[in-house]
Amino acid sequence: MNGDTRYAPVACGFHDRLESLATLRRSCAVRYRDPAGEEREVVARIEDVYAAGGEEFVRLSGGEVVRLDRLIEVEPGLGVEELWARPGGVASIGFHLRHVAGSIDRLLTYAEGGQLDEAQREALRREGDPGEPPAEAAALVRDAVAATRRVLEVLRRTDPATLLDPREVGRARLPSTKLGLLFHIAEHTARHVGQIVTTAKLVRSRVGIASENA
Repeated sequence: MNGDTRYAPVACGFHDRLESLATLRRSCAVRYRDPAGEEREVVARIEDVYAAGGEEFVRLSGGEVVRLDRLIEVEPGLGVEELWARPGGVASIGFHLRHVAGSIDRLLTYAEGGQLDEAQREALRREGDPGEPPAEAAALVRDAVAATRRVLEVLRRTDPATLLDPREVGRARLPSTKLGLLFHIAEHTARHVGQIVTTAKLVRSRVGIASENA
């Protein structure tokens, strides 16, 4: 696909669904092809559905503008209430997403030989607090993805000869190594991602949210 292709109008039902999602301001997983034909995926809100120059577009909360016939899949995510729900008293999805970003930041601080500052400790204390207004999925996912990209960059520039360098963790300065902390980031993040998936399935089953594919 390239920028010269003619616009192919989408089905009325799909168009109506996009407008509904824009009205609800619900975060969605949006998969689409850009004008060069490259497939992309973002988590964002649909801010607007509009027509211009005989074509129709969506504008996403991340700033992306996508022609409707280039949308591959639009899957609505959980609303704010579902994001922070605690079915059976378990931790919320919002907590897990915020904890993934925060724990990576803290563990990287230790891995790089530092200690936590007061801002990091305060962030840790607030991880389970939705905030006012409550944090939305798109922002929490962006933070988690950014933290993951940061740790991948650290891994790329880490000298293998330094992996067994000693490190100290927490106010008790418990002994560890750079390798131990980097490994813990991987297994700890994977565990919380699994909990996100499980809790999301439980919440979806309770509120009856179905996937919506283009």
